[in-house]
Amino acid sequence: MEKTILNLCRCAELNTLLAASSGEYILINGVCRDGAITPHAFDNLFLVTCDDHDSLAAIRAEIRLSSSVPLLFFHHENAAPPPVHASRFIDALAWPCSKAMLHHKLDFLRHLSRFCRQREIFIKTNDALIDSLSRRDGLTGLYNRRHLLRQLEDELQKARARAGNLSLIILDPDNFRHINQSHGYTFGDNLLGELSARVSGAARDEGGICCRYCGASFAVILLGANSDEAARCAERIRMACCGKSFRRHRQTIHIGLSMGIASLGENQPENSDQFITMTETALYQAKSDGRNRIRVFSKDMGQRDISSGRGVSTLKSTINALLQNTRATTISSLMSLTNDMGGDEQRRHSALVGRYLGLLVKDMALPTTLLKVFENTTNLLTCVRVLLRQDILARSGEFTDDERRLMRELPYKTAELTENFDFFLMERTLLLTQGECYDGSGAPHGLKGDEIPFTARLFKLVDAFAAMTADRPHRDRLLARVVVNELVEQAGLQFDPTLVLRLFAAIKRHNLLRIEAEILAEARRQLLERFPDIETETTRQD
Repeated sequence: MEKTILNLCRCAELNTLLAASSGEYILINGVCRDGAITPHAFDNLFLVTCDDHDSLAAIRAEIRLSSSVPLLFFHHENAAPPPVHASRFIDALAWPCSKAMLHHKLDFLRHLSRFCRQREIFIKTNDALIDSLSRRDGLTGLYNRRHLLRQLEDELQKARARAGNLSLIILDPDNFRHINQSHGYTFGDNLLGELSARVSGAARDEGGICCRYCGASFAVILLGANSDEAARCAERIRMACCGKSFRRHRQTIHIGLSMGIASLGENQPENSDQFITMTETALYQAKSDGRNRIRVFSKDMGQRDISSGRGVSTLKSTINALLQNTRATTISSLMSLTNDMGGDEQRRHSALVGRYLGLLVKDMALPTTLLKVFENTTNLLTCVRVLLRQDILARSGEFTDDERRLMRELPYKTAELTENFDFFLMERTLLLTQGECYDGSGAPHGLKGDEIPFTARLFKLVDAFAAMTADRPHRDRLLARVVVNELVEQAGLQFDPTLVLRLFAAIKRHNLLRIEAEILAEARRQLLERFPDIETETTRQD
């Protein structure tokens, strides 16, 4: 256990007593000038002492000092001790005091520091475990799609920075839906588990990063590999998966495996999304060419002349190419439809939602790929709200029970629009859960707290904030004070309190509301008072 004290006290008599009372402790005398503390001996401390408010403010703002290190503030007997601060334990001792009282206080704070440090280590370990679990697929144990997208973007940037290469393989068992239908979903789940073990085992020698992509599909990132090296690795994977049967009880089958490959050096994708699209295109080409084969992406895939004599195979290739283009054209059509049918009010709302989400994604250091998911979700919601409920949403009176029932069906209606398109998988989940409330009173499933996906909690809050700060058909925009009060009141009911706190920070940082700083500070204080378990690190950064 560390025994070092950083002493910032200015009183000479107090410094003399500290030096005489420290005993087994190591006392380092520091100074605070212009809000900066010297020396920067923050790694081996168990306590910081000070006797003036400038040093107190500097310690509170010092991000390099562990929050497990307490602060002992010396104050005169007739003066009030400093206020409690949420991010650090601050103890106070009236001065002058006896040597015995000081020694007792140091021993107490030393034990407190030990417990705080243990708690800090536990929280970091627990957070690391939760993060690790959140990146793993529950069925196969491989990394999930979330990790794949993040890892692929990171590796793509690294490869470009060092002028290296990178390849991506996406593989899919042929006719897997038929396997589920004929052998049962339990057999299908066991097959996927065994398949994941064979894929990861065959790719391990190449240093491949294996992930479950979606459904029955898997992806392998090969660092430094060109398309030829990736093709050889893909063939080893295919043989490992197809050369031996899959068994469960008395059921035995062989499978085929179609695989697509794209490489940074040969194909020059602009970003990770295009990288995945190229690899998927090669996968669909392998399917259309007869399945159970490997294809490397080339620019002319799906663009061959149907009259060239290749018949059905060429037609399949063309259809697959058209399906790939569906991703971009569908989203573009949605945006056009939203602009045409939604009118100025819906366009302004969508723009506000996009702006606020962009600021929060940046402030919270979230993946920028989420912005596209949020944009698609906003467009889908707008289309359904306008086209299916235009007569309800435009009315100015109170909603009837039947109208409210119809509005509760909106999550299902929007999800129905996406069920035939795999590339709307994340949007579909968001659309189905954005109506849930943090206290479990929402629809359609009554999810509560962290059961609700993080993206849905964030989207619900921002969508509501945008609605409150804009004119609506049935009311004018709310006053800034009313908006803040509503956010505080609904924290823990409709909204995630931690995200409300984040939104307050964004309101202050980016001047999103014309509101006095004192009102915002009071709202923040009320929120922290109601929810004292909000993560300490989050409140300190805000």
